[in-house]
Amino acid sequence: MTRERHGERGLWRLLRGALPAEEYSEWLGTLRPEVLEVYRQQRAYWAERYSPLIGRIHAWFYDLFLKSNRIRSGTANYYEVVQMILTVGE
Repeated sequence: MTRERHGERGLWRLLRGALPAEEYSEWLGTLRPEVLEVYRQQRAYWAERYSPLIGRIHAWFYDLFLKSNRIRSGTANYYEVVQMILTVGE
């Protein structure tokens, strides 16, 4: 897993994958500059502290965890994880 992929997890990455490029760009345009600045600062803060070795170990364990919980593709498909979480109570 690359440093860039690891740093883009969460809502932003899910939205980027879920929305067509044009809609994602429009959505970004609705965010206040202060929100984007805080986001950039947080990314810079964690980018300085990121360890590729720890990141690979974390990714490996998380992939195993997902596969052991019947997410066959592991970390390859976060949408399956979201779907699993949404249906836990059903």
